[in-house]
Amino acid sequence: MDVQLVSEPEAPSQARKAIAPLRGRVHDRTLDDVRLVVSELVTNAVIHAPGAPISLRVDVDDRGVVRGEIEDLGEGGVALRPTSPDQSGGYGLGIVEALTDRWGVGDGNTRVWFELTDTSSAP
Repeated sequence: MDVQLVSEPEAPSQARKAIAPLRGRVHDRTLDDVRLVVSELVTNAVIHAPGAPISLRVDVDDRGVVRGEIEDLGEGGVALRPTSPDQSGGYGLGIVEALTDRWGVGDGNTRVWFELTDTSSAP
């Protein structure tokens, strides 16, 4: 699936709804994890690239690997930063790190990709 979003506060909710067609293609727990990862990455795009269009691409291959990509046209970079319990934000990429099998930053530093193996396909 390929969805275009407007960088506005409603974009994370719209992104969660856009991946609803994955229901039935992956285990419910996997879908919950994908939903959270997508929500965090779209939220980051809204915060760090306000007004820039956001592209969301998600698919499941025949081995049960969910691959996703969120890209905005912002000018900033993406980096996992240390967090502390007393801060009010900045946990998004840590959540992505914890829930995905792999993730990274693509060309231009505003394209973040992830891979997550469907729990029903895992040994």
